[in-house]
Amino acid sequence: MKGLRNALLILIIFTGFTNVAQEKAPVYYLDVLVDADHKIYIQEKNVSFDEVTKEVRSIVYNISASKYQGVVYRVYADESLKMGNIMDLGTELIRGYDPIRVERYLLNLEEKEIDGSNYLEKLKELDLKAIDP
Repeated sequence: MKGLRNALLILIIFTGFTNVAQEKAPVYYLDVLVDADHKIYIQEKNVSFDEVTKEVRSIVYNISASKYQGVVYRVYADESLKMGNIMDLGTELIRGYDPIRVERYLLNLEEKEIDGSNYLEKLKELDLKAIDP
């Protein structure tokens, strides 16, 4: 009985440390913009559709594994795009690296005056909710 109690105590302590470690490690957000003209920006770099996988690998493989617990893609797309185009982009992102999750946001980029050169700064000013968390 005493051995069972000790084992249970060790399990509880280990589980607690594991949860604390996971909660402290933030995720790495990789921001992607696709505008009405199908121009793709990963972080602030303009890339072609064929370069998406390579660019994602280049970014993700160079981030610190000890600093981040994983990657979350935030895909900001112009609301005029077809869902198929956004899904194809998501597939290419996942080919580069399988993330914890993908968040998608549909925006009227022209109305909000967001383009590839300023989109990260402008998005920080907006209160956005993902369409599929």
